[in-house]
Amino acid sequence: MKLEQERVTSEAEINSILSRRPGTPVARPDDVKPKELTAAIEDLYAAAARNSPMLRRDQKMIERSELAVNSARKEYYPDVTLSGGYFNQGGTAPDVSGPSELQGPIYFWRKQRAAVNEQVSMLSEARRGYEATDQSLHYKIQEDFTMALVSSRLMKLYTQTVVPQGNAALEASLSTYETGTVDFLSVLTNFTTVLDYEMNYYDEALNYELALSRLEEMTGQALAD
Repeated sequence: MKLEQERVTSEAEINSILSRRPGTPVARPDDVKPKELTAAIEDLYAAAARNSPMLRRDQKMIERSELAVNSARKEYYPDVTLSGGYFNQGGTAPDVSGPSELQGPIYFWRKQRAAVNEQVSMLSEARRGYEATDQSLHYKIQEDFTMALVSSRLMKLYTQTVVPQGNAALEASLSTYETGTVDFLSVLTNFTTVLDYEMNYYDEALNYELALSRLEEMTGQALAD
């Protein structure tokens, strides 16, 4: 009853997402056969470094902060005006003069130094933000990569060993039940065991696909063959 209720609820949700009339029959999905993950974790790290939108965002912030630092350093120096003149006074030696003028408000360097220091601090913060994002990506990639590997191994274990053995036990109990050797409770127990194994397989298949989708989001490329 519980599984039937979940099936009806899921069908109603699918029809709602697809904007179909309530009660529209939903076809049975194909058997789940997840594709194998062939990429190495080092390849995922490299792909994330190239394609991650979060790293690109932080890199742009670093570049903007670098421009701000360069601009603040240029403004650190006051305006200097140079002028010159040549005077020929007859028998005396020519006179060359070159007065200069330094323009800038009082406490100019103190204020500009503070502005430079502020921009340098913001640049350091932007770089730390990039490093934090990079470390977080490495952690998440490793976590989802490990989850995908574990789920893939468990799916193979269920399909190649656990479920076949459960079905064999169920068939054997059915045969012995027909001869009256075992009771119906033993057959029911074996049946529910096989059903649990199959549900566990699909749970791992779901975990595998979710981990794979997150890896693709972080690396910006398709991963499974």
